[in-house]
Amino acid sequence: MVPSALALAVLAGAATAQAPADDDARAVLQEAAAALRAMKTVSYDSRLEIRAAGGERVATGHVIMSSFDGSSGHGLPGLVAVSGSIFRGDSSQIKRFRIAFDGTTVRRYLTGSGKVLQADLGYGGKALIQGGFGALILWHFLDAEPFRGDLAASEVSLLGTEDVDGRPADVVKVVLNDGANELTWLFDRESHQPVMRRRRFRSASGNLVESVLIISNVQVGGEVSPGTFTLPTPDGATVEQMGRRPPDPFEVGDMAPPWTLKDSEGVDHSMQEYRGKLVIMDFWATWCPHCRNAMPAMQKIHDQYSSRGVAILAVNCRERGGVDPVKFVRDRGFDYPLMVDGNTVAMRYRVQGIPAFFVIGPDGHLLYRGSGFGPIAERNLQELIDTFLADEGR
Repeated sequence: MVPSALALAVLAGAATAQAPADDDARAVLQEAAAALRAMKTVSYDSRLEIRAAGGERVATGHVIMSSFDGSSGHGLPGLVAVSGSIFRGDSSQIKRFRIAFDGTTVRRYLTGSGKVLQADLGYGGKALIQGGFGALILWHFLDAEPFRGDLAASEVSLLGTEDVDGRPADVVKVVLNDGANELTWLFDRESHQPVMRRRRFRSASGNLVESVLIISNVQVGGEVSPGTFTLPTPDGATVEQMGRRPPDPFEVGDMAPPWTLKDSEGVDHSMQEYRGKLVIMDFWATWCPHCRNAMPAMQKIHDQYSSRGVAILAVNCRERGGVDPVKFVRDRGFDYPLMVDGNTVAMRYRVQGIPAFFVIGPDGHLLYRGSGFGPIAERNLQELIDTFLADEGR
């Protein structure tokens, strides 16, 4: 049986004592990251126990997660559905709930409330997932770079091993934010999957908060029906839209909004000068892993099709930390056209997640739009280009 949070306080002290070994601890984290990166679909049972000055709170539930083709394009790594309960430590005031994210919209239903709360991601959707309801979700399972922050921490140590359900688990302690946030991970030694996460931090009021997330019955892979990630409105319930409503979509067939952008040399270019070509606009940023993953494919398309009237334009936007996107691209050996300072154009094109791709025909009409990148997205772009060139006889 998986130990409770109260038992974990004892277990933490009982872990086999070893001297801190940063290299060994990071090796455990790296093995766990490699195991999780291979996952596309995963389901598990989750239990969260939180102890704070106000008492103990517990949430339990079943979580199903499935990755997008490369990226959600909306700031989350995949689709998710959670059904569970949240209650006080004395099992009073039990609230049963369901959460579902289908790639665009988050819906949450609290049994007995009579309302389904709904919001599109980027327009209030994350708020419906956050807090005690969504704390059962361990996003590391689908993250492109799981444990990135933990691996970068200055204090990482291997505390030893502990048995969880009769199986040995490596215990890794991570100290973040100058000691303000302390994590202790337990990883199954055979599968390298996380089975437990303990966290200690100070609340905004300065009170100590301890939380324990317990992961069990992990199932990797398998088919998931599309309806898994939708939440139907229960009989008698109403739907309440939260946050701002998204703008009307910029749809295939619409005339693409005009733009003027500077290239890597500071020279202005406008959409008008690309009339007669098939233009692929790739909105990206250096900090976005899926944007970086798309770069070799964009270079390949440029090399293969630029002489046949196809133009790749990498539009840098939403950059962080003073990074030079021109140097970033050139240092990696890419030479397809780069446009900078694309925030205004990204807003005009209603870009939400990145990378975002817009294919504009020779007459200025939108032929394709999509976000995220992976093998399927790359194949879609390739087929669209080949079909266009065949139809044009180029």
